[in-house]
Amino acid sequence: MSRLIFVDSANVEDIQKWKTRGLCDGVTTNQKILLQEKNISFKKRVLEICHLVKTPVSVELTGHESEKKMVAEAKLYAKWNKNIVVKVPMTSDGMGLNVLYSLHKLHIKTNATLMVSFEQMLLAIKSGATYASIFYNRAKDAGYDPREIIVRTRNYIDEGQFKSQIITGSIRSIRDVGDAFSCGSDIVTIPPKILDLMLKEEMTQKTLEEFDAAWKEFQGK
Repeated sequence: MSRLIFVDSANVEDIQKWKTRGLCDGVTTNQKILLQEKNISFKKRVLEICHLVKTPVSVELTGHESEKKMVAEAKLYAKWNKNIVVKVPMTSDGMGLNVLYSLHKLHIKTNATLMVSFEQMLLAIKSGATYASIFYNRAKDAGYDPREIIVRTRNYIDEGQFKSQIITGSIRSIRDVGDAFSCGSDIVTIPPKILDLMLKEEMTQKTLEEFDAAWKEFQGK
């Protein structure tokens, strides 16, 4: 079972910072994340990230009008770089599942997204998703217990011997990260601001200051 951190960002400086710390096993992007970046070329930025990290980089489909259009868009992205993973949304009409299965047969890596229930997760896994992403806090907003969903999905994958990996996204606090991993998520995709907060514990800082003061006193003697 993996225990990986994907950085949820399209900002090259943020990605580089966490890569330098050995804490970037992959990158996830979406339309909202890209919107935060100013004056960028979509393809150029995606390739820049791919060349920087050389690990899985999730890129979301933008056209949801037809299965044919989604598959064509996925094929295009897959040609850009071998590490690109195509994010396919779960759709209520089942089109997303059709696309997942088509891409699975084409050996194109996929990340099934926008899921908030265990039942959606199992459908994506059965359709051949490389990664199945539970949206942790959006699941909670919908009235589900995301921890239970991760546990049940973990059991479903292990008992059925499926190859899909669980990604937990929609992270809003540092405790979400710990809960997701402890429940059996293979990967947690974390925004840089949450990664920064994971460093900051008041007692840790207070203890460090005490040790620094003690060392100065020791040197003075």
